[in-house]
Amino acid sequence: MKRLAITCLAATAIVASGLAADARELTYDNHLPPQHPVNRAMEEYFAAVKGATGGELDFQMYVGGALGGGNALLSILRDGLSDAGMLNPVYEPKQLQVESLLSELMVADPRVLVGAMNEMVDLHCPACAEELAAVNAVPIMSFAVPSFQLLCNKPMHSMEDARGTRVRAVGSLSLIAKTFEMVPVNLTSDEVYEGLQRGQIECAAAPFDWLETNNLKEVADNLLITPLGAIGGLLHLAVNKSVWDGMTEEQRQAMIDQTAGTLAAITFSYNAGSEKALETAKTEGAEVYPMGDDMKEALDTFRKNEITRIVEKADAAGVAQAQELFDTYTGLLEKWEGIVSGPGKDQAGYAKALQDEIYSKL
Repeated sequence: MKRLAITCLAATAIVASGLAADARELTYDNHLPPQHPVNRAMEEYFAAVKGATGGELDFQMYVGGALGGGNALLSILRDGLSDAGMLNPVYEPKQLQVESLLSELMVADPRVLVGAMNEMVDLHCPACAEELAAVNAVPIMSFAVPSFQLLCNKPMHSMEDARGTRVRAVGSLSLIAKTFEMVPVNLTSDEVYEGLQRGQIECAAAPFDWLETNNLKEVADNLLITPLGAIGGLLHLAVNKSVWDGMTEEQRQAMIDQTAGTLAAITFSYNAGSEKALETAKTEGAEVYPMGDDMKEALDTFRKNEITRIVEKADAAGVAQAQELFDTYTGLLEKWEGIVSGPGKDQAGYAKALQDEIYSKL
C-alpha cells in the first residue's frame, strides 16, 4: 500500500503540513497495523476525499504507531502533531469520560453499535461534543471491534483454568475478567503480542481478527468462543479542530459525504475478517472450543446489571443526567437493531441508513 507510511516522521515536518490555499497535504495517524481493515478502508476514503476536492485535500497516512502508540493518540491530535487521527475513549477515561462510559456497554452486533454510537455522539450528546472540543478534536466516524473472545496460550476450559490467569482486558472487559476470577492487565492493542510472547499475560480479550492483523496466531493457540460483546466508540477519524476550522465548507462536506460508505465497509469487512481468521486458525491446528458452562453462567449474571452499573458509575463521576443519557443511547441501540434486521441488513443498505440517519444531518 503506497499510502501507508509506517516510518517515523519528525514532528517539525508534521506541524508544517500544508496550509496552502489551493492544496493541503495533511497527515493522519493511528496505532493500528497497516493491514487492519480500518486502514484499508481509510486509504480508499482519503483517495475519495482527494478526488472530491479536486486534490485540495490530500492526506498522508502514518499508521502502525509510526507517530506513537495507543496511549499517545490524544496528545498527537490535540497538540497538532497530526492533522487528523484516532482517539480511543477506553484509553482516555478522564478526558473523554462520557464517550468512555458509553463504550462500556458492550453489544453483540457491531453493526448496531456503530450506528447507535455514531448517531449518539454526532447528534444527541452535547457532553460528548464538549469533551472532544476540549481536546481540540472534531469527530467524523468511529468503528466497533467485533465481538471479543478469549485468545490464550494455555488451556482455558473452565473457571478453574481461568482463576488467576493474567488477561489483557480494558474497559468493561476488565470487569468480565474479574467475573471469571482472572487478573486484568491494561495493555493497548499494539502491546498485546509482546505481552503474550514475554509472559506478561496468558490471554487476551480480543476479536479473532487480531490473530491475523496483530499476528496473535503466533502466540495464542487456545481460542475460546466467548462472545463477550463488541466494543464501540473507537473514533478512528477525528480532525484537529484548528485544521477543520481552516477548511472550506465544501472541503468539510466532502469528508462527511464519504463517511457512510467507508464506515459500512469497515464494519462488514471487520466482521468477515474475524470469521475468516477463526477458520484459518482451525486449519492451522489451534484448539478452538466454547467457554465452560460455569464461565457462561458468570457472564450471564454480569450482563443482567450492566446498564445499572454504568449509570451508577456515571452518577458517581458527576456526569450530568446520566440516566437520561443512557436512556437515549439504549433507545438508539433498539432503533439500529431494527435497521440491521431490515433495510440495513446488507452493506449497501447499511451505508444508506448511516447516511440517512446520521451524516445527512450534519
